[in-house]
Amino acid sequence: MDDDDRKPAAKRTTRKQGATSKKRKANPGDDDTLSAVLPWIPRAQLEALITSSVSNRKAITSEEVIDAMPEHEQWRIDSSGKKKKSYSPVKSGPERVNTGAFDNIDAATMLNIFMYLNCKEKYTCVTSVCKGWREFKVTMPSLFLDLSDNSWRKMTAERTLILMDWVPNLAQITALRIKTQDKCNPNTCKQIIKTLVAAKKKANAPMITKLVLHGPKIYGSLIPELIKNEVGKNLTSLIFHSVSVTQKTKLGGALASLFKSLPRLEELEMPQRAAV
Repeated sequence: MDDDDRKPAAKRTTRKQGATSKKRKANPGDDDTLSAVLPWIPRAQLEALITSSVSNRKAITSEEVIDAMPEHEQWRIDSSGKKKKSYSPVKSGPERVNTGAFDNIDAATMLNIFMYLNCKEKYTCVTSVCKGWREFKVTMPSLFLDLSDNSWRKMTAERTLILMDWVPNLAQITALRIKTQDKCNPNTCKQIIKTLVAAKKKANAPMITKLVLHGPKIYGSLIPELIKNEVGKNLTSLIFHSVSVTQKTKLGGALASLFKSLPRLEELEMPQRAAV
């Protein structure tokens, strides 16, 4: 009798647990909706909702919460008010909204702050920090006039072309580094010069004042390209960094003709072997 009494009781308990589980699954995920929306609603809006709810003795609905979300933040949720599973690429937005202390800093001051950063850091700020900061690429074009620093450790000639395509105003850049690695194609360096010169000529803009030629794939064949396109006519600084002066690169013999095309040169750094 004791065993018979225990079995039905165990089955009844199992049914109750199963029923509870099914009931929970059937409930809509309102909590998920609110958790996705609430962080992006300004505190003043939330306080207004609560005050209205208390005054009217009426519960706040999910629709009211979603409507209180600022327009420039609504890209974060889908049509049902739930957080999107995957965000589409962020393209633009208000310059500074809900960024804390940065909201009160004017554009001129922000630009001065950014100018203390190297090229890679500025690129990271403009592309990865937030939606609003992506606008700095357009509103602060002077951020990317100097592309000559060595902040990109893995930069290659191919990636330089990609960066040049991304820069908002290529025609106005004043300094450039052509950095190569062992696997780079020397002809890509020529393409960089052609791309730069085409942009300058189209905008009738002055040529760059600083050029850094960097890495083992800076070949002598690049020099005629520089001379032909008069890249050196405004150069005040020419730097050869970690280049290889060998019979293969044929760089040493090409330098003499390059120097004749540099009337304004003030700074020159080159390999000791080439200087000899």
